Amino acid sequence: MNHLDGERSPYLLQHADNPVDWYPWGDEAFRLAAELDRPLFVSIGYSTCHWCHVMAEESFEDARVAALMNESFVCVKVDREERPDVDSLYMRAAQAMTGRGGWPLNVILTPERRPFYAATYLPRQGVPGAMGMLELVPAIARAWSQRRQEVEESAARMTAALEPEAHRRESGPRMDAEMAEGARKELAQRFDEAHGGFGQAPKFPMPHVLLFLVRHHARTGHGPSLEMAIRTLRAIRRGGVFDQVGHGVHRYSTDAAWHLPHFEKMLYDQALLALAAVEAREASGDRGMRGLAEDILDYVLRDLHHPEGGFCSAEDADSPGGEGAFYTWATGELQKLLSPDEYRLAAKYWGVEESGNYREEATGRPSGRNILDAGAAPEPSADDARRLDEIRRSLMRTRSERPRPALDDKVLTDWNGLAIAALARAGSSFGREDYLRAAEEAADFVENRLRDADERLLHRWREGRAGIEAFADDIAFLAWGLLELHQATQDHRRLERAMGLMDDLEDRFGSDDGALYSISAADSQLPARPREVGDGALPSANSVTLQNLHRLWRLTGKLRFRKRLDGLLADYAPYAAAAPSACAMAMAALEEMLSPQVDVVVCGDKGDPAASALLKAARRWSRGSAMVLLREPGDTLLPRLAPHVADTKPVEGRAAAYVCRGFSCGLPASDPRELRRLLTGRDEEAPSLR
Repeated sequence: MNHLDGERSPYLLQHADNPVDWYPWGDEAFRLAAELDRPLFVSIGYSTCHWCHVMAEESFEDARVAALMNESFVCVKVDREERPDVDSLYMRAAQAMTGRGGWPLNVILTPERRPFYAATYLPRQGVPGAMGMLELVPAIARAWSQRRQEVEESAARMTAALEPEAHRRESGPRMDAEMAEGARKELAQRFDEAHGGFGQAPKFPMPHVLLFLVRHHARTGHGPSLEMAIRTLRAIRRGGVFDQVGHGVHRYSTDAAWHLPHFEKMLYDQALLALAAVEAREASGDRGMRGLAEDILDYVLRDLHHPEGGFCSAEDADSPGGEGAFYTWATGELQKLLSPDEYRLAAKYWGVEESGNYREEATGRPSGRNILDAGAAPEPSADDARRLDEIRRSLMRTRSERPRPALDDKVLTDWNGLAIAALARAGSSFGREDYLRAAEEAADFVENRLRDADERLLHRWREGRAGIEAFADDIAFLAWGLLELHQATQDHRRLERAMGLMDDLEDRFGSDDGALYSISAADSQLPARPREVGDGALPSANSVTLQNLHRLWRLTGKLRFRKRLDGLLADYAPYAAAAPSACAMAMAALEEMLSPQVDVVVCGDKGDPAASALLKAARRWSRGSAMVLLREPGDTLLPRLAPHVADTKPVEGRAAAYVCRGFSCGLPASDPRELRRLLTGRDEEAPSLR
């Protein structure tokens, strides 16, 4: 037994019985490393990571490897989802040292936590040209004892390189339409015309890239931008990377055609992809985009919803029968379950092969099992689509009897913020009250359970206990969720809370030159203070903060949000100018800023059908681009939060809507058709959403 048995992280608990003498990240491990004068071997992963499981089985459960590690290092296990700050800093170090990154991430540090070696997956035994753990550990131990000064100097240089630089320049590049166009051109050059998505294998959904393209189309009317987004979303929905039976998207595809996934399902992927699909639906009217968003969110509500209200983090890639066993099907199994006619239809549509279309990643040989993948199938007729859905439901009932992949049931504030945003936006756009209720329940869970004694936000909750000081991502993503929830429900307490969060974010994570640090100044456990500006698999806190500050400025007119936005834009510009498509969420926020700032204040009681009709018209005819405020008679909170609404009121006792441009509101409209004309510039009915 090592030192992980008292931890809350499912990932750390997976390693609690390893013969490696693991410690959690913290002062106890750091003191011991200093006392023994040993390097820290820090292994970073997450509970649903397939290759983390492989390395654990090969190396960390091996007595010989463990003995070498325990003799040479103080060994530390880190859950990257619990400690994204640790992961972020040392991932940057790994990428600088090796040119690549991924998980498991293994870094070796001086007792002062300065990195001097990094690698991802390491086998037990090396092969020609590459070391395994049995060779690496003695080699590092020799370097530590015989070339100590060289190691220390290398670690000092690397740590200095990890310190963020100030990038803001008064005469530098600007975040403008030209920069957004540059991002679009970069993405167009990388777009995979054959399969959708960008680049070649492996392929990640990257929903914030799709959000940018949808918003670029919404502002400019550029058809190819919307086409790239919708073709990618359709390809994902029909491919093996999407769970064709139970729905939800897997982490990524190992091939270019979205066929062979790594099977873990992450909450943040579901939330962001659903958001992209909702905005694509609003921009295009494509009914398939609504279907995609609802398939994803229905999966989230069914399989990731925590009984107490929040959302769990992920489902594992592996199941008791091996990776993919829960999701794949043997041909004979399908033939037994389905009638001959049903089998022929299912096999044709989902690409079932007699020898199996699921090929082992390491060997490329057929496994005898099939991933259900409709990527190559023509669109089914209405009758076939109905029959396929019946078949899917039958397969779902059978699959529910299989041993499920493990559920990582920790609740993370940042990922729940994204889920709240997706549910609220979809609930408002599609009229799904169940989504709105789930978003409100999750927001209340985070607000009530993820606070410390001083009412400050925390990062992780599991089994009744919350912990770990919130990171910048937690605050920025939760504020995004609350802003979407406010727009959907017009509960102005959500707006007030989002404003408070953004003030707290600036106080604890702000810098002199505009961009946000990932950790607060009070956190002294890392040798450098990380600051993520560009986007990765998740958008950065800085990118999301651009969007939040702009929306708060539009909603409230408070000058402090505009000043912070200007500072962050100035600091962000050099990053975005160097690689605009790598800052896709910032570009998506920029598209909102470049769009006409047309907002709506509806005056009337929330329960009044006339006020509800005006709210519905405002959302529909602005295609989600307007910020909407409901001013109820007698409400004193909203005028305090947004002083520019103070003079708006119903007209002769009837609900009225004011269309505002730049905090200047026009004459009121009490008829939804008149509001439509004011928002669209036309009287005729636009084509309905298909």
